[in-house]
Amino acid sequence: MDPSNPPPEQKQNARFYDAPLNSLRDFVSRSFASLAPHLLPLVFFCLLIPVIINTSLFAGYIVWRNVAVGWEAPLYLQYGDSLTPYARTSLPPLVSRQPYDIILHLEIPTSESNLALGNFMNNVVLVTTSNKTVASVRRSAILLPAESSWFFGTPGVVTVDVPMLSAFVPGTTSLDAEIQIGRKDNWKGLGNGEQREVSIVYASLKGVVAHKGIRGLMTRFPLTLAVLSAATFFAILTLISGACLLPSIMSRSPTGNTSTTEVKATQSLPIEDSKEVVPTKGEEEERSRRRRRRNRKRDHSQEVR
Repeated sequence: MDPSNPPPEQKQNARFYDAPLNSLRDFVSRSFASLAPHLLPLVFFCLLIPVIINTSLFAGYIVWRNVAVGWEAPLYLQYGDSLTPYARTSLPPLVSRQPYDIILHLEIPTSESNLALGNFMNNVVLVTTSNKTVASVRRSAILLPAESSWFFGTPGVVTVDVPMLSAFVPGTTSLDAEIQIGRKDNWKGLGNGEQREVSIVYASLKGVVAHKGIRGLMTRFPLTLAVLSAATFFAILTLISGACLLPSIMSRSPTGNTSTTEVKATQSLPIEDSKEVVPTKGEEEERSRRRRRRNRKRDHSQEVR
C-alpha cells in the first residue's frame, strides 16, 4: 500500500476527526477578528497604567523634594585672630522666593565672665558667591543667669536664640554668611581681669521657613501637597489616555456598519417608488389586443391538430 495515497475510508475518518478542531479554529478566528479592534486599544491602555502610576509617583516626589524646608548651618568660630570671634560659612541650598526667618543660635556656658560681660553684639552679613552683600544686620544679646531646678540644679549651658532677619527672601539659591559675635570696644578686661570675649560652646545659623500666603500652605503640609500633586497628575494622564483610546474601543464593527448602512439606505428610499404604477388607457388597449391575438393563435393551432 502506498503510504502517500491512503484509502478513502482513512481520509473520511481523518476528516471526521478534524471537523471539531476546524470548527473550533474557525470560531476562535472569527471571534478574534470581531473583537480585535476593541481588545487591542484596551490592552494598550492596561499597559499604560503602570507607566502612568510611576510617572505620577515621581511627580509627587519632585513636588515634595522641592518644597522649602528649614535649615541649620553650624558655625566654627575663630578666636584670637580678631577683636571678636568670627566665622564664615556657606548656607544650605535655598529656595529663591521663599521667605525665611534667620536666627543666630548660641549655646553659652554660665560662667562668671560670660555673666559679667553684659550685652554683646551679633553681626550677620549675607553675601553671594561673587561677594555681593545681600543683607547686613546687627543685633544685641545678653546672657542672664539660669534658673536653678530643684531636681537638676543650675544648668551649666544656656541657649540664646537671637532673631536676626524676619521674612528674608534670598532671591538666589546660594549664599555665604559672615558672623561676628562680641564687643568691639577697647575694654580689654573687667571684674577680676576676665577678657571681654564671650565664650561659646556651640553656634549655628538657622533658617526657619516663614509660613505666609500660598507658599506657607505648601511648606506647612508638604506631604499632603505631594499626595495631591500625584493624584492630580494621575487623573490628568488617565483622562488624556482614555480620551485618545476610547473612540477606538467604542467603535462599531464593519458588519454592524454595513447592516446599519443598508437599513439607512432602505429607509431613505422615496415613498413614490413603493407605490404601484397605474397603467394608462392606451396601454390597457394594447394589452387587450395582444391577449386576443394570442388566444386566436392558440385556437387556430388546436383546430389544425
